[in-house]
Amino acid sequence: MGFLSGTKKVVGHIVNFKVTDWINATYHKDVFKYLCNYTKTTFTTEQALRQETFEQAMERLQLTEEDLIARKTEFYRLFVISLLISIALFIYTMFITIKYKNLYGFSLGIGVTILGLVRTFKYHFWLTQINKKKLGLTFKEWIEQ
Repeated sequence: MGFLSGTKKVVGHIVNFKVTDWINATYHKDVFKYLCNYTKTTFTTEQALRQETFEQAMERLQLTEEDLIARKTEFYRLFVISLLISIALFIYTMFITIKYKNLYGFSLGIGVTILGLVRTFKYHFWLTQINKKKLGLTFKEWIEQ
Protein backbone atom coordinates (compact mmCIF):
# COMPACT_ATOMS: atom_id res chain seq x y z
CA MET A 1 0.00 0.00 0.00
CA GLY A 2 2.71 2.46 0.81
CA PHE A 3 4.39 1.95 -2.55
CA LEU A 4 1.19 2.59 -4.53
CA SER A 5 0.25 5.70 -2.61
CA GLY A 6 3.76 7.07 -3.07
CA THR A 7 3.60 6.28 -6.80
CA LYS A 8 0.24 8.02 -7.04
CA LYS A 9 1.73 11.18 -5.50
CA VAL A 10 4.68 11.17 -7.89
CA VAL A 11 2.52 10.52 -10.99
CA GLY A 12 0.04 13.14 -9.76
CA HIS A 13 2.81 15.76 -9.92
CA ILE A 14 3.90 14.65 -13.38
CA VAL A 15 0.45 14.17 -14.95
CA ASN A 16 -2.35 16.56 -14.10
CA PHE A 17 -5.61 14.64 -13.74
CA LYS A 18 -7.82 17.74 -13.59
CA VAL A 19 -9.57 17.93 -16.96
CA THR A 20 -10.72 21.51 -16.28
CA ASP A 21 -7.07 22.54 -16.19
CA TRP A 22 -6.41 20.75 -19.50
CA ILE A 23 -9.04 22.75 -21.36
CA ASN A 24 -8.55 25.93 -19.33
CA ALA A 25 -12.20 26.02 -18.31
CA THR A 26 -11.98 29.31 -16.40
CA TYR A 27 -10.69 31.12 -19.49
CA HIS A 28 -13.47 29.72 -21.66
CA LYS A 29 -16.05 30.63 -19.03
CA ASP A 30 -14.76 34.22 -18.91
CA VAL A 31 -14.79 34.50 -22.71
CA PHE A 32 -18.35 33.14 -22.82
CA LYS A 33 -19.48 35.71 -20.22
CA TYR A 34 -17.79 38.50 -22.18
CA LEU A 35 -19.47 37.43 -25.42
CA CYS A 36 -22.87 37.21 -23.71
CA ASN A 37 -22.49 40.73 -22.25
CA TYR A 38 -21.23 42.09 -25.59
CA THR A 39 -24.20 40.55 -27.41
CA LYS A 40 -26.65 42.02 -24.90
CA THR A 41 -25.19 45.52 -25.24
CA THR A 42 -25.01 45.25 -29.03
CA PHE A 43 -28.63 44.25 -29.53
CA THR A 44 -30.13 46.52 -26.86
CA THR A 45 -31.35 49.82 -28.26
CA GLU A 46 -30.56 52.99 -26.41
CA GLN A 47 -33.48 55.13 -25.38
CA ALA A 48 -33.47 58.71 -26.62
CA LEU A 49 -32.55 61.28 -24.00
CA ARG A 50 -35.05 63.77 -25.36
CA GLN A 51 -38.15 63.58 -27.50
CA GLU A 52 -38.13 66.28 -30.15
CA THR A 53 -39.28 66.90 -33.67
CA PHE A 54 -37.03 67.56 -36.63
CA GLU A 55 -37.71 71.29 -36.46
CA GLN A 56 -36.89 71.41 -32.74
CA ALA A 57 -33.63 69.59 -33.40
CA MET A 58 -32.81 72.09 -36.15
CA GLU A 59 -33.37 74.96 -33.71
CA ARG A 60 -31.33 73.32 -30.96
CA LEU A 61 -28.43 72.58 -33.31
CA GLN A 62 -28.82 75.97 -35.05
CA LEU A 63 -29.05 74.45 -38.53
CA THR A 64 -30.30 76.32 -41.56
CA GLU A 65 -31.75 74.98 -44.80
CA GLU A 66 -28.36 75.53 -46.46
CA ASP A 67 -26.77 73.34 -43.78
CA LEU A 68 -29.32 70.63 -44.51
CA ILE A 69 -28.60 70.78 -48.22
CA ALA A 70 -24.87 70.49 -47.50
CA ARG A 71 -25.51 67.52 -45.19
CA LYS A 72 -27.70 65.86 -47.81
CA THR A 73 -24.98 66.08 -50.45
CA GLU A 74 -22.37 64.90 -47.93
CA PHE A 75 -24.45 61.89 -46.86
CA TYR A 76 -25.30 61.06 -50.47
CA ARG A 77 -21.62 61.04 -51.42
CA LEU A 78 -20.72 58.92 -48.40
CA PHE A 79 -23.59 56.56 -49.22
CA VAL A 80 -22.43 56.09 -52.82
CA ILE A 81 -18.76 55.70 -51.85
CA SER A 82 -19.48 53.13 -49.16
CA LEU A 83 -21.84 51.25 -51.48
CA LEU A 84 -19.20 51.10 -54.22
CA ILE A 85 -16.55 49.94 -51.75
CA SER A 86 -18.92 47.26 -50.44
CA ILE A 87 -19.64 46.03 -53.98
CA ALA A 88 -15.91 45.96 -54.78
CA LEU A 89 -15.22 44.02 -51.58
CA PHE A 90 -17.92 41.52 -52.46
CA ILE A 91 -16.54 41.02 -55.97
CA TYR A 92 -13.04 40.55 -54.57
CA THR A 93 -14.39 38.07 -52.01
CA MET A 94 -16.04 36.06 -54.78
CA PHE A 95 -12.81 36.20 -56.82
CA ILE A 96 -10.78 34.84 -53.89
CA THR A 97 -13.35 32.15 -53.22
CA ILE A 98 -13.65 30.95 -56.82
CA LYS A 99 -10.01 31.23 -57.88
CA TYR A 100 -8.22 30.06 -54.72
CA LYS A 101 -11.09 28.14 -53.04
CA ASN A 102 -10.15 29.82 -49.80
CA LEU A 103 -12.91 29.50 -47.22
CA TYR A 104 -11.02 31.63 -44.69
CA GLY A 105 -10.72 34.45 -47.23
CA PHE A 106 -14.41 34.09 -48.06
CA SER A 107 -15.52 34.37 -44.43
CA LEU A 108 -13.24 37.33 -43.78
CA GLY A 109 -14.33 39.06 -47.00
CA ILE A 110 -18.02 38.57 -46.27
CA GLY A 111 -17.52 39.99 -42.78
CA VAL A 112 -15.81 43.11 -44.11
CA THR A 113 -18.46 43.45 -46.83
CA ILE A 114 -21.21 43.32 -44.21
CA LEU A 115 -19.44 46.05 -42.22
CA GLY A 116 -19.33 48.18 -45.37
CA LEU A 117 -23.03 47.59 -45.98
CA VAL A 118 -23.82 48.62 -42.41
CA ARG A 119 -22.05 51.93 -43.05
CA THR A 120 -23.98 52.26 -46.31
CA PHE A 121 -27.27 51.73 -44.49
CA LYS A 122 -26.33 54.31 -41.86
CA TYR A 123 -25.65 57.05 -44.40
CA HIS A 124 -28.77 56.23 -46.39
CA PHE A 125 -30.88 56.24 -43.22
CA TRP A 126 -29.57 59.67 -42.23
CA LEU A 127 -30.19 60.93 -45.76
CA THR A 128 -33.76 59.61 -45.61
CA GLN A 129 -34.36 61.33 -42.28
CA ILE A 130 -33.25 64.65 -43.75
CA ASN A 131 -35.36 64.14 -46.89
CA LYS A 132 -38.49 63.29 -44.90
CA LYS A 133 -37.65 65.86 -42.20
CA LYS A 134 -38.53 63.37 -39.52
CA LEU A 135 -36.47 61.88 -36.69
CA GLY A 136 -36.83 58.30 -35.51
CA LEU A 137 -38.00 56.65 -38.71
CA THR A 138 -39.18 53.08 -38.47
CA PHE A 139 -37.83 50.40 -40.78
CA LYS A 140 -41.14 50.39 -42.68
CA GLU A 141 -40.98 54.16 -43.22
CA TRP A 142 -37.40 53.85 -44.42
CA ILE A 143 -38.37 51.12 -46.90
CA GLU A 144 -41.32 53.17 -48.23
CA GLN A 145 -39.06 56.11 -49.00
